[in-house]
Amino acid sequence: MKEYFIITLILVIPHIGIGQEIYLEKGKKLENTIDGAYYRIPTDIFEKYTGVWEGTQNNDAFQIKIYTEKVQFENVYMEMFRAKFCQFDSGKCEFQTGRYISGIKIPKIIDDGIIKFPYGNYKTRKFAVLIVEIQDNGMALVYRDNPEVDLIFGEMETIFPKTISMKKLE
Repeated sequence: MKEYFIITLILVIPHIGIGQEIYLEKGKKLENTIDGAYYRIPTDIFEKYTGVWEGTQNNDAFQIKIYTEKVQFENVYMEMFRAKFCQFDSGKCEFQTGRYISGIKIPKIIDDGIIKFPYGNYKTRKFAVLIVEIQDNGMALVYRDNPEVDLIFGEMETIFPKTISMKKLE
């Protein structure tokens, strides 16, 4: 019986933490990670940002779809925000064909009302950050920290506005 217990410990100990879900806490830095753990965004923050946001500028309609994805970094998994973009005249956006950009690793928002999406123009070798800032009225102010670096997406190489106010669609 003692031998079975020792064999079980040998098999189980290396896997402690695998599959464990750990919710990130506001203001707490992630310093010591557990191998195999899945670090998640708290539900209230997740729900605040995820979904489809829409805004218009100069008679052009733009949508951003913000969602999360489980991404592996070395020996841990982290939930990261992603965003896809679409510009349309009428009808609905086809997000599956759109370009996406990633949110900063562990979202620094936890929770200051902002998600930052780094992006770059590899042709010009210039980089910037698209910022999504939730306002008190529930609208999102979406802007680029460096307006000189265009966020280009889609087959028609649409340029996302420098600043746009967007409403979350239900």
